[in-house]
Amino acid sequence: SKYILNAANALDTNQRVDGLQLSSFEVVNGRAGMGALLTTVDHELLGLSIPLVVSSINSDVRAPVAKVSDLSKNYDLAPLAKSYSSNLSSKVTEVHLVNNNGRGQFKLQLQMATGTNSASIWLVAARVQQEILSVEQIRAFESKLKTF
Repeated sequence: SKYILNAANALDTNQRVDGLQLSSFEVVNGRAGMGALLTTVDHELLGLSIPLVVSSINSDVRAPVAKVSDLSKNYDLAPLAKSYSSNLSSKVTEVHLVNNNGRGQFKLQLQMATGTNSASIWLVAARVQQEILSVEQIRAFESKLKTF
């Protein structure tokens, strides 16, 4: 929990979150899932395999989320398991997908424990709408690229 607090408060310490990568998949009329890779400045890693089940309107999902050390196999995320430590991951005792609105916004609850201390942390993610480029904007962008 101190990693997230340090990042939120912009403290200059190695114990803070420095990255979150997400990669998702969906099968037409089938299941959907997402890999989440949280990394810290001091090379800690927390990998999550999230089943993207959708909740009914204003209801909780409460779906269990699996911790995974190497998300590169299923989610095409960087294979960092060999160069990062899993100490932070071992302190996460439970993770649940609490809510998913089916439109790119979801909420996870992480239970953490260290000795006699425990904490519950909420991770909320929302998709940022990408700007649609006109044909002229695409051509202008492509004109700046080196040919290969």
